[in-house]
Amino acid sequence: MDLVAIVNAYKTRKFDEDIKVIEELGNLDGIAGKLKTSWKEGISAHTVEDLNQRDLAFGTNKKDKFKRTRKKP
Repeated sequence: MDLVAIVNAYKTRKFDEDIKVIEELGNLDGIAGKLKTSWKEGISAHTVEDLNQRDLAFGTNKKDKFKRTRKKP
């Protein structure tokens, strides 16, 4: 499937298809389990290594530092 077909398929999906995917993943509790987190307790990382593994698996939730630029005269 080429990129255009993938984008078009995404644009034409319906809300009930999104619900079906959520159900296939085990509803919200299943999604939380796959993300290794808890609705009540949050992230269950206990060591720096656990946090580093999460960053590798899921990415970070940080933005790059703001870089100031000079205004052109």
